[in-house]
Amino acid sequence: MKALKNLWVLCVLVLLAGKAASEESLDEVGPTWLDGVVANAMGDYAMALEIFRPLAAQGDAIAQYQLGQMYFVGQGVPQDYQEAIRWFRQAAAQEFPLAQFNLGVLHRYGQGVTQDFQSALGWFRLAADQGNAESQ
Repeated sequence: MKALKNLWVLCVLVLLAGKAASEESLDEVGPTWLDGVVANAMGDYAMALEIFRPLAAQGDAIAQYQLGQMYFVGQGVPQDYQEAIRWFRQAAAQEFPLAQFNLGVLHRYGQGVTQDFQSALGWFRLAADQGNAESQ
């Protein structure tokens, strides 16, 4: 199971590395979402939350997605689909495809929302249009 988690983290890092290169300056001070991803992967959920929360509040879509993911699975926080949905929606509004995909999953299975296949399909289509393979 740990190997699968490490593979997932590696995939997320590869997918997001291009975004980081284009958005973050070299003289930026303070932790970035990448620091939060590393802390999360190392099991330091308190540190990950400490990093993600202010970034998400500032509108960082990656941090919003990561917070949603932590609430979705209950990593370092109690599992809370409503809170996951709140963060995924904020990231999805910025056209972040992984958040759109997860909203599709939540609607598909009725986790935190009423099961709604039409809404699920809509979220999957939005993510698929941006190249998210799982949604396609």
